Amino acid sequence: MDNDVSQKIGSLIEAELPIKDREKYLDILTNRIEGNIKLNSKFINIMLLCILAFPLLVSSKISEISLGPFKLVEDSIIVLLIPTVFTFIHYRYMSVWANITQQKEIYKYLTSNIFSINTNSLLNYNISLQSFTESAILNHIRGGSRFLIKTMAFIWLLMLFIVFVIPYAFGIYGVCILYTKLEFNSVINWLSFVIPIFLMLGTLIATVQCLLEDVGILNKNLIEFGDVPK
Repeated sequence: MDNDVSQKIGSLIEAELPIKDREKYLDILTNRIEGNIKLNSKFINIMLLCILAFPLLVSSKISEISLGPFKLVEDSIIVLLIPTVFTFIHYRYMSVWANITQQKEIYKYLTSNIFSINTNSLLNYNISLQSFTESAILNHIRGGSRFLIKTMAFIWLLMLFIVFVIPYAFGIYGVCILYTKLEFNSVINWLSFVIPIFLMLGTLIATVQCLLEDVGILNKNLIEFGDVPK
């Protein structure tokens, strides 16, 4: 998120949100962010279940997986739809993540405005909602170690790479398995093959946009909070 977008957020707060309502809005925003984080945790659990169950079922190493009253049985339509379910959940995860990124920026500007402190000051940083990696990097900035700053930034980017690549790798794997096992003689078979491909393409576009925004925000924090030369 560049400076123009950041300035737009500040301008919107000033123009559209009355002073008396800003603290109430902040409380609602906090609940929304926490709710979105919990929702994404559920999405991660569903994706992990798909990643673990699908290869076991298609390789016939197990005949069924019981999930309470439900059973995933080899060659069942549920197994056929796992790649579609997975890619849809991945798309929803990225959509929520993009929302969280924007919400955190709004949160930072609201706290800055309510308490009349600089947006990127230490005081505002300590009450802002930060991810673990952001907190670790910015804490190292405070310690003044450039080596640790670069190391943590590299780890952050590596984590992002792994997080982003694994879902696409599984999506491609699932589509390839369906291509080798399906007989394309029914609408369901065709849809179960085509839909994951389109969902992956849509998610890829959203992922690139989210990644650029997230990296932009981190870079801005590194510059403004840590006084790192541009």
